[in-house]
Amino acid sequence: MGIIISFSNNGMKISLPFSRLFLFSLLIPMFLGCDKFESDQTIPAYIHIDSIFLTTDHSTQGTASYNITDAWVYVDGTFIGAFELPATFPVLKEGTHELSIYAGVKKNGIGATRTAYPFFKPFTKDVVLIPDSILSFSPSVRYYDNTEFTWIEDFEDIAVSIDSTRNSKVSVKLTPPGPVFEGLHSGMITLTDSLNFFEIANKDGLILTRNKPVFLELNFNTEQAFTIGIFAQSLSSVQQHPVMVVNKTNGVWKKIYVDLSLAVASFPTALEYKVFFGGFKDDGTSEAKIYFDNIKLVTR
Repeated sequence: MGIIISFSNNGMKISLPFSRLFLFSLLIPMFLGCDKFESDQTIPAYIHIDSIFLTTDHSTQGTASYNITDAWVYVDGTFIGAFELPATFPVLKEGTHELSIYAGVKKNGIGATRTAYPFFKPFTKDVVLIPDSILSFSPSVRYYDNTEFTWIEDFEDIAVSIDSTRNSKVSVKLTPPGPVFEGLHSGMITLTDSLNFFEIANKDGLILTRNKPVFLELNFNTEQAFTIGIFAQSLSSVQQHPVMVVNKTNGVWKKIYVDLSLAVASFPTALEYKVFFGGFKDDGTSEAKIYFDNIKLVTR
């Protein structure tokens, strides 16, 4: 279990990574004097967070699939730390306090870019902290009410909102019931020796605000690495901007949160945007399949 602790002492911000809870408990008094807390309490209460779930209104917000890896924790508005789940951590407070838990994800699937996901409301609750006791939670979070679901494609209808670009002869097909993440169908790309390149994008351009966070959510299962990026359409041209490469998953379905905010902001004259997926089949393989499901483009 990895723990990232960040706190302030006399105006100086200190960030420390710890992998063992007892070490953190021993070092707290070294960095924080007793004046930081409400009393001279030296025995902490403990909070355990096993996992964080997502609840959605499927008709307007799409799937409730998630890949929440971390908890960003505040007590009475003070940041306690960001903890990889499951986690048990100490809090040098007792009595009734407001606990807020923000759901954290790996931005672009990278462990070094963990962040509190900006579209999930925190779980907030008044709790009673008792020294040398453990308070356990497995909270559920929801999207903020002002989250905009600019594009949702779950591949459950015959007509889908994504298709091959003019650069590609390979189009996305609906799977038969079977190799799906959820529901009846997923989207499927099949690459062969004769059709070894694909590029697909949403059919209708998307109007996005450049000073807001923009994330792509995606469930995928791929035998082939592929690229995710955007097309930016201006009055006079279309510019293509790759954002990241997604690696093979070896038959495992995964969920990723791709940050498109900087890519969108890089084209201030763009009138609309499209999200693309594309790549070449590796040499040495006769066929490679790529499965997509539950595409969401969210902003707020």
